[in-house]
Amino acid sequence: MYQLQKSNEAAHAQKYLAKRSLNNDIVHCFSLGYAQDSWNAMHHFFKNRSFSDNDILNAGLIIKKEGTMRYYDRFRGRLMFPIRNVNGYVVGFGARILNNDAAGAKYINSPQGMVYNKSDIVYGLYEAKNSIKQKDYVIVTEGYMDVLANVKVGIKNIIATS
Repeated sequence: MYQLQKSNEAAHAQKYLAKRSLNNDIVHCFSLGYAQDSWNAMHHFFKNRSFSDNDILNAGLIIKKEGTMRYYDRFRGRLMFPIRNVNGYVVGFGARILNNDAAGAKYINSPQGMVYNKSDIVYGLYEAKNSIKQKDYVIVTEGYMDVLANVKVGIKNIIATS
């Protein structure tokens, strides 16, 4: 969240959120963030906090360059959507490209791993679980932004498939 709110580089991410009318309450509730458009900023961030390359790799935040001992950031220049399990622990990430002219998929996700299994996790369940219990039903939608757009207008019993 710090990068999204404080970095000059994230201005286009902030403009994108404003264009979608997503306010700070939603940004905070879903802990949205920004990944710098850098090959190694995220890697260095976690290395400087004593995480090993293996830990960062297993978390799906970096990719090992084939045939080398070098790594690069998986998420670069993207709006970040932390994916939480039902208990609120972040188990993966989804990320939206902000430059529509850039090469690459519009959305990328964390790879399958020990803690993130796309078949077992839905986006927004942690944030929606109380509303789902209260209303006794859930609305299932396709993507992260669909969840946020509905929460913005007061529909809180909504999740998205991964």
